[in-house]
Amino acid sequence: MARLDLDRCNPPESRANVEIASGPLGERAHVPLPMASTTEFEGRRIKAAAAQAGVSLTGLAHKLGLSRATLYAYVSGAVHPSRERIKEIAGLTGTTLDFFRHHEHRLVSEGANAAVTLADAWLAPPDPRRAGELLERHINSVPVESRGDYCLALAEKLMECGEHQDAILWATKAKGIFVDAQETTKVGLADYCLGWGYLRVGPLRRSQACMEDAAEFMDPAKKWRAQLVLARIAGRRGAYAEGVTIIRQAEIAGSQQARASATVIEASLQLSLGDWQKAFELAEEGLGLADAASDREAMASAFWPLCMAAVRLQRPDAAQKLAQGLGFFQGLGSPRRRAMFLTIQSAASLANGDTTCAKNYATEALETAIKQRNRWAEVSAYLRLCEVAIQLSDAEDAISKARRALAYADSYEYAHGRDYAEATLAYLSAYTGDFDAYDRHVAALEGRDTWQPCSHIVEVVAAARAIRSGSNRVAYEPGPARLWLMPAS
Repeated sequence: MARLDLDRCNPPESRANVEIASGPLGERAHVPLPMASTTEFEGRRIKAAAAQAGVSLTGLAHKLGLSRATLYAYVSGAVHPSRERIKEIAGLTGTTLDFFRHHEHRLVSEGANAAVTLADAWLAPPDPRRAGELLERHINSVPVESRGDYCLALAEKLMECGEHQDAILWATKAKGIFVDAQETTKVGLADYCLGWGYLRVGPLRRSQACMEDAAEFMDPAKKWRAQLVLARIAGRRGAYAEGVTIIRQAEIAGSQQARASATVIEASLQLSLGDWQKAFELAEEGLGLADAASDREAMASAFWPLCMAAVRLQRPDAAQKLAQGLGFFQGLGSPRRRAMFLTIQSAASLANGDTTCAKNYATEALETAIKQRNRWAEVSAYLRLCEVAIQLSDAEDAISKARRALAYADSYEYAHGRDYAEATLAYLSAYTGDFDAYDRHVAALEGRDTWQPCSHIVEVVAAARAIRSGSNRVAYEPGPARLWLMPAS
């Protein structure tokens, strides 16, 4: 992104309130954008506006009743749309007419326009870290009534880019401002953002507390968003039946977008339970609903259980589903989803017997997760690497990776990952003859019941017990139908 020249600019004469899409959270933060002087239409901004609104250029063309070729001609500048057409595009993307014109003066003197600087950082390619630095420097120059909105908008953009810890810091600032101003609904939005942040970095109890507050304070028409995240959290805590109950009781109110999200989350719960067929059917249904609602976030979440269940079921169309899913993730270009993207590739490679590619993808997934401080993704990556080591008959490395997965799952309070790692360690301990370690891991499992509904974890425990009893030393060899899988992020 071109760096912003703070010294060339004059103060804007007026401002207009517009909405900036928040991407992963499905809400919009109202912030002021400049009504600066303009010269000509700038087609590339259509692409930026579509991205901010969470819609593809193809989807936007469909909504406008245009061919893709025509819209791409607008974007390239080969064809200039009419003023009415620009107004229509602005309405569909939550921007203004001014957004689509070339700005001679985009910024004002330093210390007087943090808001415009922040808005400019939204343009493709996004640079939320730069926006954060500038907002931190100039926060006192932002009108008091707008500070919370800017902090929350920045937090949501950071979340979308995978900068989870920074997102939590800015969402916490926003919440404090909203609490002081007694803006209850906005407090709910800040809690919702915080809930998503803690869902990724842990601990889950913080995510749950934030989402419970969000469900209480958010606009009643939108509280289903927080309720469905609570269902996701219940699944990660191992309370699968509770998660399904929350989905059933969520106040969806006939929204196609809500139905899509609910169906996809239930598919992820079935994935954790090891019911591959039901997970596949629900994911396919959820994908269709999300596509019809033009909800790219729900589509991305649906591709995870769809692809993974197809691989586990060894369906003839598994490769096709995987290619479709990976193509979608690449087109989405979301940094926060990169670890998921790499984990799918690792699992598919392992199911196909390509341990080299599986290890490389899992290693890169781990590096990405560590960089983003995403505990959930770290657990996933370590378990993928453990499974590769088992396939390579490297028990020592498998034990090392499973121990790391167990430690991170414990700190994150992630029951499913913890249970699978514990069961795998029980199996590996029995296989290597370390029966003291086997006894410790089995005792830990017997002390909780979160793993018992999960058929694939039950299978690992049964194999470990068979080895311990001496009836079969090679009772469990992970194959395509046995690999552990996680719910969507």
